[in-house]
Formats: sequence, C-alpha cells, structure tokens
Amino acid sequence: TVQQSMLNSLGTTHGGAVFTVADFALAIASNSHGEAAVATNVSINFIKATEAGDVLEATATEENRTRKTGLYRIEVINNNGDKVAIATASVYRLGKPLTGELGPGVSK
Repeated sequence: TVQQSMLNSLGTTHGGAVFTVADFALAIASNSHGEAAVATNVSINFIKATEAGDVLEATATEENRTRKTGLYRIEVINNNGDKVAIATASVYRLGKPLTGELGPGVSK
C-alpha cells in the first residue's frame, strides 16, 4: 500500500517505490529455482501514476533461462487492475545454492 512517505513532490508515487515492487518480484522469480541470482540490468517504463492508498502488486514472468542467465518481464498493477509499470530484467546466476529466505514470508 502506497504511504504518504512514498510520494514525490507532485503528490504521486515516487518511481523508486514502484521500481522496488518490481525489483522484489524479480528477486522472488529469479531465485525461485533455489540458485542465487542477481540482477544485471533492469529497465522500467512507467505507465500510470498512483497515489497514497493505492495497493501495488507485481508479477514477474521468466521469459528465458540458461545455466548462467535469465530474462524476465515484470508487470506492476494497482488495486483496480490498471497497469502501472512494465519492466524487463536480466539476471546472472551465481552457480551457488540460495540460502535463507527471499523476503518476509517467502521461502525458496
């Protein structure tokens, strides 16, 4: 949920907050195979502004995976189902097992 502290000087959600939602979905998707992966590039296009009280949700889809790399498409939507942003990202697989949790309440 977008908080007042996440707004920019125009009163809309700061792009960094939207990016964080997309980046977290990328981390979950790219590390879901149990092998550590890190982003090497992320490009995001902002489509619709949001404001305080809006709920943001992201879905990351794995488009391609090799032994060392991965390519993902991430969509961020608001609570009305409107697309807020679309991102593409590439990751590098470190070749070592993932340890720990992917985030609060998310395990491998």
